[in-house]
Amino acid sequence: MKVALTETGKLVKAATAIAKGRYYCPQCHRPLRLCAGRYRNKYFAHVAENKPKLGSEESRRHKIGKTRLRDYFMKLGLAVQTEYYFPSIKRRGDVVVRAHGEIYVIEYQCSPITVSEISQRTYDYQQVSKHVYWIAGPQHCKEKGLLATMQKFGRYATRYGWWFLAWDALADNTPWLFYQVYRQLFGKITYLKQPLLVNDSKISIR
Repeated sequence: MKVALTETGKLVKAATAIAKGRYYCPQCHRPLRLCAGRYRNKYFAHVAENKPKLGSEESRRHKIGKTRLRDYFMKLGLAVQTEYYFPSIKRRGDVVVRAHGEIYVIEYQCSPITVSEISQRTYDYQQVSKHVYWIAGPQHCKEKGLLATMQKFGRYATRYGWWFLAWDALADNTPWLFYQVYRQLFGKITYLKQPLLVNDSKISIR
């Protein structure tokens, strides 16, 4: 593999990558290692056969988050599955909820990801569902990086203005809704924040 994502979500070529960096697969977002041989140019390879490292905090958070979301929607009496595979688009949704004859796809994103990858995956999911929601993990919600988070995960609604969802499944009881997100004149980001409440009659933000 000749390119990878850095921790900040930027693409980097193997030829220019540094050995001490942390890198992730642009497709599956799992860890990569930088390799170089005596007779071969530098390249990236998946760690442990494309599986996340055991004990990894991000993979643990992601797994627990999917389980907690599944249990939450099941308590509402809704049909829900984790890691549901859509053959027509060759995608596997983190959490897929079926309510009132409609499908809702929820992606819990703990690892680095680019704007273009989010756009592509959202487009793919929209071929099978009108409702696609992203929940940003804590890595994406550091105060200095909120503008980038807004650019990646933000959406606009009449009631909430620009908004996005965020959650630390290892620390918070429920995902948070960040809304009325604005960038002030000199770059400071302001926002309001409240726990996300969902009931069985409405799973949407408009």
